[in-house]
Amino acid sequence: MSDELALASKALAQFINRKQSEEKLQKAQEELSSYTGKLEKLTEERTSSLREVVQQMEEFSYTISHDLRAPIRAMQGYANALLEDHGEKLDQTGREYLERIARSGNRMDRMIREVLTYSRLSRCEIAVQPVSLDSLVREIVQQYPGLQASAGEIEIDGELVTDVDARDRDVAMVFQSYALYPNMSIYENIRFPLRMRGVPKADHDRLVRKAAEMVELGDYLERKPRALSGGQRQRAALARAIVRQPQVFLMDEPLSNLDAKLRLTMRAQLKHIQRDLETTTIYVTHDQIEAMTLADRIAIMNKGKIQQLGTPDEVYNDPNHIFVASFIGSPPMNLIKGSLEQGTFTGPNTQVKNLGKGTNKNVVLGIRPEDMEISPAKGGNLVSKLYSLEPTGDQTLVTAWAGEQLVVAKGHRTFRQNIDTPIAFTFLKDRIYLFDGETGERLRY
Repeated sequence: MSDELALASKALAQFINRKQSEEKLQKAQEELSSYTGKLEKLTEERTSSLREVVQQMEEFSYTISHDLRAPIRAMQGYANALLEDHGEKLDQTGREYLERIARSGNRMDRMIREVLTYSRLSRCEIAVQPVSLDSLVREIVQQYPGLQASAGEIEIDGELVTDVDARDRDVAMVFQSYALYPNMSIYENIRFPLRMRGVPKADHDRLVRKAAEMVELGDYLERKPRALSGGQRQRAALARAIVRQPQVFLMDEPLSNLDAKLRLTMRAQLKHIQRDLETTTIYVTHDQIEAMTLADRIAIMNKGKIQQLGTPDEVYNDPNHIFVASFIGSPPMNLIKGSLEQGTFTGPNTQVKNLGKGTNKNVVLGIRPEDMEISPAKGGNLVSKLYSLEPTGDQTLVTAWAGEQLVVAKGHRTFRQNIDTPIAFTFLKDRIYLFDGETGERLRY
């Protein structure tokens, strides 16, 4: 009897729960229908204005679908633009909904589709491509700890901002993909952050033109992004960041899409602008030439950890790890495996004496190409045969074998010698580096 009562009680509880769920669902559907009707009425009243905004969203969604690197803040900006232009026409529910979009990042695609569905803007026959931003969010969070801290604390100018929303940290970003709004002029692209941050309109024109002049785009403000070259687009993206006058710039490989000549020009402009603005800049790059020429300090990352932090001179002249030694320099440092016996290094075709008094059976000797002097064939620390000769105009790259690996030296621009003929190199003693063959750590004897 007790079992039957228990079953009956369980069935009754399930029925009540299902009934309550159905009532909640019906109530939610009624609220949704009410909100849809209100927003539809607003759409009918301001069809032209809203169509223009949604068309802008549709055009920018094309950019998102082709390059998922920068659009989070832009999509938030569109939600803010809707609030700014039509906020007084929306009820509290509508405003809260758009504010959710403005705060959101990794669920932005779903919310945009919901806005379009609820407002029945599909009647405008505009298709917004759904895009998942999850991978973008993960990538940016990994690259920029300023967006989300997995551990520790973040301070900007002495102020703790670990728990401050990313958009309120006064940080401006410049991306590899430019992330310009294709439907806006360069003037409006640069001006956009001022609108979003509520800067008085009376100051907009002065600030926009000042930023444009800093990047030499004063004559291109009325053009659309598609009418500019790659270098000009990147300068426009830089001006859009500058106009905000932030505390910190975050730059994610901003020059990687440019050709070699443009990179050289933009590199000089970036360094000049940074010195003028005196704004702290975190610059992410895989190009060690950019790091060496632009940085006051370089953090070299290896497998997600900082391998060495120092000035360009420090990481170049005093590398603390074999990874740093091989990464910085063009051509990179020559690394020759061998052993150390009472201060004498022995490796393939190589012998160097008087390197202290240490002994280690697994050592890597490092020597930079500019620290190797071409010697008579029977002398020197490395004796081999010439493998390759590469005149570059200002110097000649000389390549030879050291066992089964190639080493490169920088010779005089007039140096010439036949391939496969004997050649020798003398190493500058005070420019020789030793590394542990197992750990890669620097050895100092």
